[in-house]
Amino acid sequence: MKISTTTKKENSKILGSMDIFINNKKLKEINMIATENIGSCYIY
Repeated sequence: MKISTTTKKENSKILGSMDIFINNKKLKEINMIATENIGSCYIY
């Protein structure tokens, strides 16, 4: 299992995405938006 994350700042928002790979196949992509310096991500 591999998890890769990326973040970028666009205007005043911080955009992030998280990709979850199992056996080199993308299982899920999670997009996150943080309006302050602290962001949370919950995976169910």
